[in-house]
Amino acid sequence: MKKIILVIVLIFVSRCVYAAEKNPLLFKYNSCDTVPYNDPILLYLSTVNLNTFLNNPIDSFLVTINRQIDSLHVSSCGSTKEGLYLACYLQVEYGTSFVKDFTIRFYVNNFTHMTRYSQTRTWNPSLMRQENIYRMEIYYLYDLINKASL
Repeated sequence: MKKIILVIVLIFVSRCVYAAEKNPLLFKYNSCDTVPYNDPILLYLSTVNLNTFLNNPIDSFLVTINRQIDSLHVSSCGSTKEGLYLACYLQVEYGTSFVKDFTIRFYVNNFTHMTRYSQTRTWNPSLMRQENIYRMEIYYLYDLINKASL
């Protein structure tokens, strides 16, 4: 019985190592069967030239991703008293409710469609999507895979 379990574990580990060699980004935190290593969205997000989207509305980038958004919210700028009430970035997430496969953060420097200050810390994500991108970061699981800034 111990030999059978050992063989099963060795087969699984060898599959993981082989898959990780094909695409090292893919299996750093997940099991081997979570996402196929030829995932077109992973390839697109890790290789797209983000500089072409800088100083353009956030929606100009979001329409290029052929996948439904799972989570969308505006975050404040930090833990200081002043930063808590200032909108800083829009976070867009794709994936299951437990594990977000992709997280994209869109930072805005000059707000024209939305009021940046909110004493209640509630901002309208639809208005934030119209703002121009100053900086953006794309994460796959917990790894930064692409970024750009002005």
